[in-house]
Amino acid sequence: TYFPVCADGEKTYSSPCAIGCLGQKGKIGDLEFLKCVCVEDIYKDRRIIQGACSTWCKNMTIFLILGFVYSVIEFIIYIPQIKFTIGISEEKDTELTSLSIQQMLLRLFYMLESLLLSPLLDYSCVLFNPTTYCGQTINCINYDLKKLSYVIAIPSISCKLLATLFLFFAALSTRTTSNPPDLVYYNQEGKSVNFNFE
Repeated sequence: TYFPVCADGEKTYSSPCAIGCLGQKGKIGDLEFLKCVCVEDIYKDRRIIQGACSTWCKNMTIFLILGFVYSVIEFIIYIPQIKFTIGISEEKDTELTSLSIQQMLLRLFYMLESLLLSPLLDYSCVLFNPTTYCGQTINCINYDLKKLSYVIAIPSISCKLLATLFLFFAALSTRTTSNPPDLVYYNQEGKSVNFNFE
């Protein structure tokens, strides 16, 4: 059964039995477990108490500030990205087609993301629900938060850097020199005369 215990506020274990606790003191809801032989070397002279450890993020302020800055930058570059995608096409008829293809590929990758991240999320799971469905566990009860943070952050940052790199290469490969427009004048006879200032 799942009866979580917290070892010195650092790590949650599934039950006192899982770490070999031989004794307890206190009352239900405020139990402290003693002589936990499996983790005695790690948590010697430290408290192992009933309940899961706190999941409060120590660097929450930094995370919120960086998240806000990231969101602002994303909003700033979103319209230029769309204009760039539309501007890549030389023919007027295909401008919206390039934007449509880009958005379609984005949605496709969003769907694939859940399939690709699922094994990584399972990797950071410490304890699965013992209930099985068709021979497989269906959800995680407890995650290793440090592993989970890496599993989420590293693919996200990698994808964003890769997308920025592709955008940079696309900008370099499609850079064109802007020619001044042809000026059209009409002579006294009403015939047009073109002037090109190249």
